[in-house]
Amino acid sequence: MAPAPSPEVPCRERFVAASDCERVRSGLVTQPVNTATSLAYVVAGVALAACGRRRPRTALLGPVARALVLNGVGSVAYHGPGGRWGKWLHDTGLVAMSATLAVAALARVRDWEDRRVHVADAALVAAGAGALAVRPGVELAFVAPLGIVAVGHELVRPSPSGRGRRLVGGALLTVGAVVQARSRTGGPWCRPDGPFHGHGLWHLLSAAGLYLVADASVADAG
Repeated sequence: MAPAPSPEVPCRERFVAASDCERVRSGLVTQPVNTATSLAYVVAGVALAACGRRRPRTALLGPVARALVLNGVGSVAYHGPGGRWGKWLHDTGLVAMSATLAVAALARVRDWEDRRVHVADAALVAAGAGALAVRPGVELAFVAPLGIVAVGHELVRPSPSGRGRRLVGGALLTVGAVVQARSRTGGPWCRPDGPFHGHGLWHLLSAAGLYLVADASVADAG
């Protein structure tokens, strides 16, 4: 008599984040800890929008805040129900966050007017979303070059304002990336059934880091 199939098999066929260590479960929320901590991005986006009301409004405030929220919603969809749409939404959120930071860098260097900022950001996000809908898994083709632009402008033309926020934000992102790398499935810090999950900590640290970096970028454009 053949053994009963594992309840995890259907989950693993749904683009779930099996490489993020936490054991994949059946049901609507396949990775509870990773799903809950994904909400940190939503909190960061709402906080950025709220804080932005206390300074002169810039064209970047809306796109950056929305990108953070989209990143969180996409991460919840990916670690929660999963599915092709969850994978698409998650990766589109990554592209949106990278695109808005890259556009923020170019807008500051080239002194773009508001309309050009909105058009450039919308075009990049739409291109990424369309490509991911046709071919899932190509997010790095967008995130990598956009990330280089976002970071590279600080090396070529560093901004004196917001330097402290950028440094702290960069440090949080770096620490989070190390924890994430060590906590991948099969990694030394991976405990699939434990209460602590490195990928969840990555969500918290990167949300805080992105908030600080984005806040400094929006302030520069003001």
